[in-house]
Amino acid sequence: PAVRHLMVKKQREMGRHGRIVMEGRDIGTNVFPTARFKFFLTADDNIRADRRLKELGNAGHTVSKDGVLKNIRVRDKKDSEREESPLLKAKEALEISTTDLTVDEVLQKMLKSLVSGS
Repeated sequence: PAVRHLMVKKQREMGRHGRIVMEGRDIGTNVFPTARFKFFLTADDNIRADRRLKELGNAGHTVSKDGVLKNIRVRDKKDSEREESPLLKAKEALEISTTDLTVDEVLQKMLKSLVSGS
């Protein structure tokens, strides 16, 4: 909790003047609860594991998909159930499933929502 409190303070300092894009598991609910725009990205666990496996492979690490998938599920459960700043979707956040989308497609959905005001 002490580290989390320090991080929140630092993150808020970074965003003090606005015009910042930040991502994290408690950014929209705890760090910047009054942010004008909020997005909550989701994806199928297996797709997330494939993406992480590719990322780790590109960094020279050899790991199993089963291990990566287990790690993702354990982290999600731990983050969702923690007492201090749990992983939650902000009520006003636009949820976007990235399961079948490219990074560019996700960005387009975000930008479209900003223009349409939804």
